[in-house]
Amino acid sequence: VTAKLRNNVIYEGIFHSCLLEGDQSIILKCAQRLETKADGETTRGEFLPILIIPGRDFLQISALEIPGPSSSSSSSSSSDRRQG
Repeated sequence: VTAKLRNNVIYEGIFHSCLLEGDQSIILKCAQRLETKADGETTRGEFLPILIIPGRDFLQISALEIPGPSSSSSSSSSSDRRQG
């Protein structure tokens, strides 16, 4: 996932968990800070094994290329119903 913070800092990592009570922090594993240079090139910062972002600091979280539900499991269960 990509987490954009209020100060325009962007981190990329694996979404691990979130705290739904209190300030609603999120935890990323294998996180790296993304920095875009003036020429448009993106560089990655230091690797962080665990990054805790307090809810008051993050602005948005986005994820790309998330696989949808498997269509093979729904088609096999419907074919099983037809046979029985």
